[in-house]
Amino acid sequence: MTVCTEQMRCLLSTVTADQTPESARIVLTGIGEAVDQTLREMNDHYRRIRLDHYTIMPNHVHLLISIADGERDGAPRSSPPTNALSCFMTAFKKFSEKACGQKLWQRGFYDHIIRDDEDYRMHKQYIDENPKKWIMGKDAYYGHETDFVPPKP
Repeated sequence: MTVCTEQMRCLLSTVTADQTPESARIVLTGIGEAVDQTLREMNDHYRRIRLDHYTIMPNHVHLLISIADGERDGAPRSSPPTNALSCFMTAFKKFSEKACGQKLWQRGFYDHIIRDDEDYRMHKQYIDENPKKWIMGKDAYYGHETDFVPPKP
């Protein structure tokens, strides 16, 4: 899943690197730290949903989430995973915005159903490599705020 900041503002972190893009690392802003704390607390509130892996980029957050089978809840025509995911994301946005005291997020989110172990591995790798892609300007959500300055020869 991916959730983006309103107007793709780079509020959550900066991506820095030393000598090469391979050394890319994320430095959370105060807002990013509040978002991180909110994500860590979400598992306490949603027992059917497990946050497996995530990264907080400057203007978006990538998440890998597992949804356990359970009782049907929500609207009669929505599937339990769809309803659980929507409830989770609505609560995450609400709690993180309350913690930060401002509107942070665009409406909606991007999701993808993981089909098998290879699909999971591929998406986890994408999340892990996202800071490097940001430094290289190859991230799909790339903003123009980066601290990477190539070293002088």
